[in-house]
Amino acid sequence: MTATPTSVTVGTTLGALAALLFLIADLYVILHMVHTIFAPKSKWPWLENMGKKWHPIHYFGNIALVIVMIVHAIIMAPYTGFWNWLLFALIVWMGFAGIMIRFSHISPKAKASLSRFHARWYMILIVLVLLVVAHLVSLQTFPYVLG
Repeated sequence: MTATPTSVTVGTTLGALAALLFLIADLYVILHMVHTIFAPKSKWPWLENMGKKWHPIHYFGNIALVIVMIVHAIIMAPYTGFWNWLLFALIVWMGFAGIMIRFSHISPKAKASLSRFHARWYMILIVLVLLVVAHLVSLQTFPYVLG
């Protein structure tokens, strides 16, 4: 077995950082998705309170996530496949749409249209499924030992 190149070590470390940023920035979104799917009729006041305070963490954490993920994807490009690039496109789209919804002066109608493909529980579910599928598929041909 050959030694793992430094670029791969940096790439996997950035991938771990991206995962951490994702969990931090989207913790409220993930919990909201769980609430929507499994307990849609119950009130979770703590989740409502969290949602009111979490938006700055969500905005800036996801901007950092997109930047880290882009560098991770560039470094790890030789080891990726279709699912990884589909995940990449979705994450970039989510970041772009989020910036447009929050920080731009586009019309409320345009923001509502973007919101259908950004701020819905099914979007985070699609991201989570793609994240798992993309990495499980690419691990099958990854030539280096992880860990």
